[in-house]
Formats: sequence, C-alpha cells, structure tokens
Amino acid sequence: MTSNEKVIQLKKSGMSYRAISEKTGLPVGTIKSIWSRANKLETEVSKCKECGAEIIIIKGKKPRQFCSDKCRMKWWNAHRFLVSNKSKRHYTCKYCGKEFTSKDYKERKYCSHQCYIEGRYGDEN
Repeated sequence: MTSNEKVIQLKKSGMSYRAISEKTGLPVGTIKSIWSRANKLETEVSKCKECGAEIIIIKGKKPRQFCSDKCRMKWWNAHRFLVSNKSKRHYTCKYCGKEFTSKDYKERKYCSHQCYIEGRYGDEN
C-alpha cells in the first residue's frame, strides 16, 4: 500500500490530519493535498443537454450542462423562449420616431447608430 492510499484510508476512517501526520511521518500540508486530490477524483457522470455526450462532473465544482461551447450555443439558440425578457425596455427614437426595444440599462435616445449620426450631426452639412 502506498503512502497516498494509506493517508486516504486513515482519513476515511475519521482520523484528523495531525493524527495521520504523526502516524505516517508526513507533513500535515502533504496529507491535506493528498486528501484534496483524492476527493477531486470522485466524480459523477451527466449527459449534455444538446447531444447527449457524457460529461464528467467533478465533486465540489458547478455541474456542467453542456459538453462544449458549440452545444451550449446551439441549445440556447433553439430555446430562446427560456431567456428572461424582464430587462427589455421600450423607447422611441429621438430622430425618426420609431419605437424600439433594448436590453440596455441606460436610457437610449436613438434606435441605431445611423439615427444618432443624423440626429446629432445631420444639420451641420
């Protein structure tokens, strides 16, 4: 049995880091590192929401829902109705009078960059 396996076995039996250190002769920091790495190796398996590929979920970390950015983007583009529309605000363009919506938190005055240029600098030509 290696020292790592011995440390893991002793820690699982309920011994403290200090007691394991005295028993094995290893520093407390080393024992903590061995135990931390051993816990990270305990994983679960989940499936990607888009393609169904297996995803390894590491204990102590936020579980992943998608296997890649490509699958994540594909799934969210197909499920846009799940995105909250609470932050959208309705405005009227100061230049053309057209109504538009925006997710920005600041007050918008123009519907587009073109209207901004025309409204701000249009009369100077």
